[in-house]
Amino acid sequence: MKLKTAWRQLPRLFAHTPRRPRIHLYTMGWNEERLLPFFFRHYDPWVDRYVIYDDNSTDATLEMLHAH
Repeated sequence: MKLKTAWRQLPRLFAHTPRRPRIHLYTMGWNEERLLPFFFRHYDPWVDRYVIYDDNSTDATLEMLHAH
């Protein structure tokens, strides 16, 4: 295959490549029940996966995390 022909086929080769990288968010929290609705509303458009360490919250934080 000539270089000129291969160069023209490049757009087709990359057509199936995902455009947006996958984003994982890692964080920790304690008693964040009041903040979580705002947190998720802010990050949901970009984040594909959350990994959140809950440090034995005494409010409804853990239940809210499981529900999301």
